[in-house]
Amino acid sequence: MLLPILLMAGLSAWMLNQDLLFVDEVQSLNYSMLEPFGSPDIWGIFVLRTQEAGGMGLVYHWLLGAWGALVGSSPFALRALSWLFAILAIATAYQLGRYLFGTQVGRYTVILLAGSAFFIDYAHEGRAYSMMPVLMCVVMYAYLRGWRSQTGRSAWYVGVTVSLALLFYTHYMALVIGAALGVIHLFNFERSRHWWLMLVAIILGGLTFLPWIGVLLSIIAYGASDVTRQSLALPTGEIVPELLFAFSGANSAFVLLLTLIALRQIERRQVMVWFGIIVTVLAAIVINWQVAFMLHIRYLILIWPLMAMLVAIGIDELRQRGIPPLLPLIIWLGIGTFQT
Repeated sequence: MLLPILLMAGLSAWMLNQDLLFVDEVQSLNYSMLEPFGSPDIWGIFVLRTQEAGGMGLVYHWLLGAWGALVGSSPFALRALSWLFAILAIATAYQLGRYLFGTQVGRYTVILLAGSAFFIDYAHEGRAYSMMPVLMCVVMYAYLRGWRSQTGRSAWYVGVTVSLALLFYTHYMALVIGAALGVIHLFNFERSRHWWLMLVAIILGGLTFLPWIGVLLSIIAYGASDVTRQSLALPTGEIVPELLFAFSGANSAFVLLLTLIALRQIERRQVMVWFGIIVTVLAAIVINWQVAFMLHIRYLILIWPLMAMLVAIGIDELRQRGIPPLLPLIIWLGIGTFQT
């Protein structure tokens, strides 16, 4: 399991300083008030993000501002934060996969995520995209642990609220994950104090976003009037094919085959994973149909760990039927390395 992590870390670290900053990375420096745009200031970043709102939320720019104050604002320093988040994403994906489906699926999830060329690419880009999968995994893990634990529940309630708040303020597509979690909890309804307290934790996480609703509405209004952006957005019908293409490294049939194998013995614990993916993708399709906003499939990178888990379940099904898991995993790593 260590080898694919080192492969991802090595490939992305090697590329941290290979390119000049591009416009979105320069915006990251600007919104975080890093050189040459100023010096980091918590309130100043808050005000700037309300005035120049974009898809990236407030939390990333606060963290980047603090990071830049410590290590500088060079291209290497800017991208190194994304690199660290990518490693954290792999670690949290492993914990979530292992908790839901066992050690083998957790390990396969690590290899699939670490070997994704698309994920490696955003592990060395100075944007919030590698941070999104981390917080998505933390939200799901905190909910599951809190829901199933018999002791220490208060800490998990707080964990759900805080992680949801951080996720919401990282990227606006993350709001869908919060909504999906709420629906999942409603399906788990039971007449108990524990159920109500977990519901309160989820609601409190959602309420933390209320101060930013005005900014979100201004973004929606701007997107609805931006003809240029709409002309560049992905056609709604291409979102799913593009998602499969990006996740699989141009081998969509391979991913679909392993996902279908995973469906052979679908269990209740898989429903949460499927639900998170389906709701997020459907939300992207519906929103893009109404207001064409999907310039790039990277907006959905927060579900990369969930997609990796489904493929990992398919590989584990093959293992249980006597097919060596190394075969599909080597193919995956080969595709990822070549595409990178």
